Amino acid sequence: MDVIKSQQLSVRSIRKVVVHPLVLLSIVDNYYRVAKDTRKRVFGVLLGSSFKGTVDVTNSYVVYFEEDEKDPSIWFIDHNYHEAMFSMFKRINGNGKLAALKGLDARLKEIRGYLDLVIDGKLPLNHEILYHLQDVFNLLPNLNVADLIKAFAGICMNNRG
Repeated sequence: MDVIKSQQLSVRSIRKVVVHPLVLLSIVDNYYRVAKDTRKRVFGVLLGSSFKGTVDVTNSYVVYFEEDEKDPSIWFIDHNYHEAMFSMFKRINGNGKLAALKGLDARLKEIRGYLDLVIDGKLPLNHEILYHLQDVFNLLPNLNVADLIKAFAGICMNNRG
Protein backbone atom coordinates (compact mmCIF):
# COMPACT_ATOMS: atom_id res chain seq x y z
CA MET A 1 0.00 0.00 0.00
CA ASP A 2 1.40 3.35 -0.97
CA VAL A 3 1.33 6.03 1.68
CA ILE A 4 0.89 9.49 0.25
CA LYS A 5 1.26 12.29 2.72
CA SER A 6 -0.63 15.54 2.18
CA GLN A 7 2.67 17.33 1.54
CA GLN A 8 3.27 15.06 -1.47
CA LEU A 9 0.03 15.99 -3.22
CA SER A 10 0.28 19.17 -5.20
CA VAL A 11 -2.90 21.23 -5.36
CA ARG A 12 -2.76 21.23 -9.16
CA SER A 13 -2.78 17.44 -9.36
CA ILE A 14 -6.04 17.13 -7.39
CA ARG A 15 -9.11 17.87 -9.49
CA LYS A 16 -11.72 16.05 -7.46
CA VAL A 17 -12.13 14.67 -3.94
CA VAL A 18 -14.77 12.02 -3.27
CA VAL A 19 -15.58 11.37 0.39
CA HIS A 20 -17.70 8.29 0.92
CA PRO A 21 -20.82 8.67 3.11
CA LEU A 22 -19.59 6.31 5.84
CA VAL A 23 -16.48 8.45 6.27
CA LEU A 24 -18.65 11.54 6.74
CA LEU A 25 -20.85 9.65 9.17
CA SER A 26 -17.80 8.54 11.16
CA ILE A 27 -16.46 12.10 11.37
CA VAL A 28 -19.80 13.55 12.46
CA ASP A 29 -20.31 10.73 14.97
CA ASN A 30 -16.90 11.37 16.53
CA TYR A 31 -17.55 15.11 16.71
CA TYR A 32 -20.92 14.61 18.44
CA ARG A 33 -19.47 12.12 20.93
CA VAL A 34 -16.33 14.13 21.76
CA ALA A 35 -16.68 17.80 20.99
CA LYS A 36 -20.30 18.88 20.59
CA ASP A 37 -21.16 21.97 22.64
CA THR A 38 -17.50 22.39 23.67
CA ARG A 39 -14.47 24.15 22.25
CA LYS A 40 -12.72 20.83 21.74
CA ARG A 41 -11.55 19.70 18.33
CA VAL A 42 -11.45 16.27 16.77
CA PHE A 43 -8.61 14.82 14.77
CA GLY A 44 -8.39 11.83 12.49
CA VAL A 45 -6.84 10.20 9.46
CA LEU A 46 -8.51 9.95 6.08
CA LEU A 47 -7.68 6.82 4.08
CA GLY A 48 -8.17 6.06 0.43
CA SER A 49 -6.50 6.31 -2.93
CA SER A 50 -5.51 8.84 -5.55
CA PHE A 51 -5.73 8.20 -9.28
CA LYS A 52 -5.60 10.62 -12.21
CA GLY A 53 -6.45 13.70 -10.16
CA THR A 54 -9.22 12.11 -8.08
CA VAL A 55 -8.74 11.45 -4.38
CA ASP A 56 -11.16 8.76 -3.20
CA VAL A 57 -11.56 8.82 0.60
CA THR A 58 -13.02 5.44 1.56
CA ASN A 59 -12.19 5.06 5.24
CA SER A 60 -11.05 6.98 8.30
CA TYR A 61 -10.23 6.61 11.94
CA VAL A 62 -10.02 8.86 14.97
CA VAL A 63 -6.65 9.81 16.43
CA TYR A 64 -6.88 10.74 20.08
CA PHE A 65 -4.97 13.76 21.26
CA GLU A 66 -4.76 16.40 23.95
CA GLU A 67 -4.19 20.10 23.40
CA ASP A 68 -1.81 22.14 25.51
CA GLU A 69 -4.03 24.32 27.70
CA LYS A 70 -1.69 27.30 27.36
CA ASP A 71 -0.97 26.92 23.63
CA PRO A 72 -3.71 25.26 21.53
CA SER A 73 -1.31 24.97 18.59
CA ILE A 74 0.54 22.25 20.51
CA TRP A 75 -1.07 18.82 20.33
CA PHE A 76 -0.07 15.65 22.13
CA ILE A 77 -0.99 12.82 19.76
CA ASP A 78 -1.16 9.18 20.76
CA HIS A 79 1.34 7.99 18.13
CA ASN A 80 1.22 4.37 19.29
CA TYR A 81 -2.54 4.25 18.73
CA HIS A 82 -2.21 5.93 15.32
CA GLU A 83 0.54 3.55 14.17
CA ALA A 84 -1.41 0.51 15.40
CA MET A 85 -4.59 1.63 13.61
CA PHE A 86 -2.76 2.38 10.37
CA SER A 87 -0.91 -0.93 10.51
CA MET A 88 -4.19 -2.76 11.10
CA PHE A 89 -5.81 -0.94 8.18
CA LYS A 90 -2.97 -1.97 5.87
CA ARG A 91 -3.17 -5.62 7.00
CA ILE A 92 -6.93 -5.84 6.63
CA ASN A 93 -7.47 -3.77 3.51
CA GLY A 94 -4.21 -3.75 1.60
CA ASN A 95 -5.19 -1.46 -1.21
CA GLY A 96 -8.88 -2.07 -0.55
CA LYS A 97 -9.49 -3.81 -3.87
CA LEU A 98 -8.58 -7.31 -2.72
CA ALA A 99 -10.69 -7.04 0.43
CA ALA A 100 -13.67 -5.83 -1.61
CA LEU A 101 -13.35 -8.74 -4.04
CA LYS A 102 -13.03 -11.25 -1.20
CA GLY A 103 -16.14 -9.77 0.41
CA LEU A 104 -18.04 -9.96 -2.87
CA ASP A 105 -16.93 -13.56 -3.42
CA ALA A 106 -18.09 -14.58 0.06
CA ARG A 107 -21.45 -12.86 -0.43
CA LEU A 108 -22.00 -14.51 -3.82
CA LYS A 109 -21.18 -17.95 -2.36
CA GLU A 110 -23.68 -17.29 0.43
CA ILE A 111 -26.37 -16.35 -2.10
CA ARG A 112 -25.55 -19.40 -4.22
CA GLY A 113 -25.80 -21.66 -1.17
CA TYR A 114 -29.19 -20.21 -0.26
CA LEU A 115 -30.52 -20.62 -3.82
CA ASP A 116 -29.23 -24.21 -4.01
CA LEU A 117 -31.06 -25.05 -0.76
CA VAL A 118 -34.28 -23.49 -2.10
CA ILE A 119 -34.00 -25.41 -5.39
CA ASP A 120 -33.37 -28.67 -3.50
CA GLY A 121 -36.49 -27.99 -1.39
CA LYS A 122 -34.51 -27.81 1.87
CA LEU A 123 -35.49 -24.18 2.50
CA PRO A 124 -38.76 -22.38 1.76
CA LEU A 125 -38.74 -19.59 -0.81
CA ASN A 126 -38.37 -16.17 0.81
CA HIS A 127 -39.86 -13.54 -1.49
CA GLU A 128 -38.18 -10.66 0.33
CA ILE A 129 -34.74 -12.13 -0.40
CA LEU A 130 -35.70 -12.59 -4.05
CA TYR A 131 -36.88 -8.97 -4.25
CA HIS A 132 -33.51 -7.81 -2.91
CA LEU A 133 -31.67 -10.02 -5.39
CA GLN A 134 -33.77 -8.55 -8.21
CA ASP A 135 -32.83 -5.05 -7.02
CA VAL A 136 -29.16 -6.04 -7.20
CA PHE A 137 -29.57 -7.41 -10.71
CA ASN A 138 -31.37 -4.23 -11.78
CA LEU A 139 -28.35 -2.19 -10.66
CA LEU A 140 -25.90 -4.17 -12.79
CA PRO A 141 -24.67 -2.38 -15.91
CA ASN A 142 -25.73 -3.49 -19.36
CA LEU A 143 -22.73 -5.39 -20.67
CA ASN A 144 -24.44 -6.35 -23.92
CA VAL A 145 -23.16 -3.29 -25.77
CA ALA A 146 -21.44 -3.91 -29.10
CA ASP A 147 -18.54 -1.51 -28.47
CA LEU A 148 -17.89 -3.02 -25.04
CA ILE A 149 -17.92 -6.57 -26.41
CA LYS A 150 -15.48 -5.58 -29.17
CA ALA A 151 -13.20 -3.89 -26.65
CA PHE A 152 -13.12 -6.98 -24.40
CA ALA A 153 -12.54 -9.24 -27.40
CA GLY A 154 -9.65 -7.03 -28.49
CA ILE A 155 -8.11 -7.09 -25.02
CA CYS A 156 -8.40 -10.90 -24.88
CA MET A 157 -6.82 -11.28 -28.31
CA ASN A 158 -3.99 -8.86 -27.44
CA ASN A 159 -3.18 -10.77 -24.24
CA ARG A 160 -2.85 -14.15 -25.93
CA GLY A 161 0.56 -15.79 -26.09
